[in-house]
Amino acid sequence: MLKFCRDNDVKVVLFYDLSRLARSVEEGLNELKQLADEGFNFYFSGMDFLNYDIDPMLKKKVIMDFLWFAELYVEDIKKRSKPAMERLRREGKLIHRPQLLHYVALFLSGKENFSDLTKEDVDKAMKHLRNYISEKLMQGKNLREVHEDFKKDFTLMYGKFTKAPHSFFSFYRMIRYLRVFSLDHRSPSAVIKKWQSEV
Repeated sequence: MLKFCRDNDVKVVLFYDLSRLARSVEEGLNELKQLADEGFNFYFSGMDFLNYDIDPMLKKKVIMDFLWFAELYVEDIKKRSKPAMERLRREGKLIHRPQLLHYVALFLSGKENFSDLTKEDVDKAMKHLRNYISEKLMQGKNLREVHEDFKKDFTLMYGKFTKAPHSFFSFYRMIRYLRVFSLDHRSPSAVIKKWQSEV
């Protein structure tokens, strides 16, 4: 951004919020000092109180205090969210954007919300999908054909959960997660035999 401002003779920099500038007191003060040293005027649209013409020393103090509180807030959020994320992981809850596998698990379990989904539901969906895919591969179908069959066979799921991914990429990513094709490039039938021995 600063390079663009220098190259195009822009002298006023508008920030939405001081917390967007930096996450630590030292970093924020250094950035503001660099801006001031290079002759830039800076304003904060979300924080009018910083734009008043007040004593420069008082303005520095207010900025430093705000950056300190912002840094403290970020550290507090990190401390509180880490144990919560660990607890959700232990419970098998979904803590990221749902993938195709999670939509299948939700559909097969009959549940309505991802927050209700358990690790057991996902494991059952994985077992079901492994059987489904192995059956299709044993029929001699390629992945594109299996994907097309999957979309037809799971039309009720797609009707119920309209945000479920339809793309071949999401289907392929699910297959990779299910380890349909291993890294040693065994044939699909060898992978299927391995699955059947696990079930």
